[in-house]
Amino acid sequence: MSPSAVDIKVQGATNTTAGDNNALVAWRKSGAVPTGTAAFSIIDMFKSPTCFTRPKAKGLDPHLSLEAKSRKPSSLKGAARFLSRPVPKAPKFSGEGTHASGTTITVGEHDIKEEKSLFVALNYAQSIGFAQMVHFIAEHTEIIHDPPYSDWHCYLTVGNELAWGATLRIFCERGDYILTEEYAFASALETAAPLGIRIAAVKMDEQGLLPEDMYELLSNWDEKARSAAKPHLLYTVPSGQSPTGATESAQRRRVQSLPEA
Repeated sequence: MSPSAVDIKVQGATNTTAGDNNALVAWRKSGAVPTGTAAFSIIDMFKSPTCFTRPKAKGLDPHLSLEAKSRKPSSLKGAARFLSRPVPKAPKFSGEGTHASGTTITVGEHDIKEEKSLFVALNYAQSIGFAQMVHFIAEHTEIIHDPPYSDWHCYLTVGNELAWGATLRIFCERGDYILTEEYAFASALETAAPLGIRIAAVKMDEQGLLPEDMYELLSNWDEKARSAAKPHLLYTVPSGQSPTGATESAQRRRVQSLPEA
């Protein structure tokens, strides 16, 4: 079983720099995040009230792979809500036994800096991830990236390649094509290869991917010749692209004039 989670106090704050109009962002709901064994948290707990006034994003269901559509919620995680007292019933593991022979471990806010203890977040918990980290990522996403819709989410992974591999499995079937820049990160391509996913390369210039070439590629896609449907997933690195080092300009990133291919 996981030890009790650290109590998180979510304080109110303001930000006056987010967004093009320097708008004031009303920040964070007050109160404490639920604690206890495997403390529950979701991204919505950490969004600002303003976020929920925005429209929902376009659904991605039509683009999901057969594997993704076949997945069901975890029965074990779903059953956790019925456990009013998730404590093992082995000898000395009762509440009284733990109190008599157990050791209490406390974690302070500055323990790591003061070298008093090390708090490790690698333990059983809700699958969304460590609540404090989810809180930080949610704040960062809303302040820096300012999603234009309300139902955005963040998912924590142990690395980029793991996240990329999961993304490919969610949205692609064996034999599908994905779009990439004509010079792409080797590890990204090597992750796709054993899944049977093929690459359709889009030309680049000194700013990275060329939207006009991507439009031409998709407009002239021949499903019969390629034995695959038109790709619906793009892998691109707009800042510090690997291996070219290209970074897209602000104007390039805002390209919206091309019709849907």
